[in-house]
Amino acid sequence: ILSSLTLTDSALIQETGLTVTDFSMTGGSWEQAHEFEVTGNYEVLSGSVTRTAAYTIPQYNPQMEIVTGVTERISVACDVCTSINVQGKLIVDVANPTWTDVEIDGGAIELNVPAVWNSLVIQNGGILQHSTVASESSGKLNLEVANLTVDSASSINVTGRGLLTSGTGRLYGGSY
Repeated sequence: ILSSLTLTDSALIQETGLTVTDFSMTGGSWEQAHEFEVTGNYEVLSGSVTRTAAYTIPQYNPQMEIVTGVTERISVACDVCTSINVQGKLIVDVANPTWTDVEIDGGAIELNVPAVWNSLVIQNGGILQHSTVASESSGKLNLEVANLTVDSASSINVTGRGLLTSGTGRLYGGSY
């Protein structure tokens, strides 16, 4: 167990399980490829995080937050997170994310898997989209929401994210 880990404009590839009391990151990148646990304070102020293994972060219970200046890509669900607030960018590659309430507040979510949410609020220029399509079997926005609010400055938009095929010139996607 480390008492603290501070990353500043660094690149970290986590190759083993890691438990720290306090974690702080400003700039750089972190590939969390093995189990990660924080027992105290967790703060990511800027940079990019890729999660492919289980993580336990007390501040994410019950709400996960992605702040402005942070890009996070997840392919493993947060077991204790029931809501999320995104001011930065979140790329979701995990099937059935555990959040029931989602707020995109000036940030962006690229949702690449089916999801069912109780509520979705998109505001202050926020955007919901999917990643650029690589094949005809990928790249669709598949979402079921009970309560949806989108302010006039925000959007659900997949323009330019479809598959352009050679020959026929087809482009899948659109803005809704």
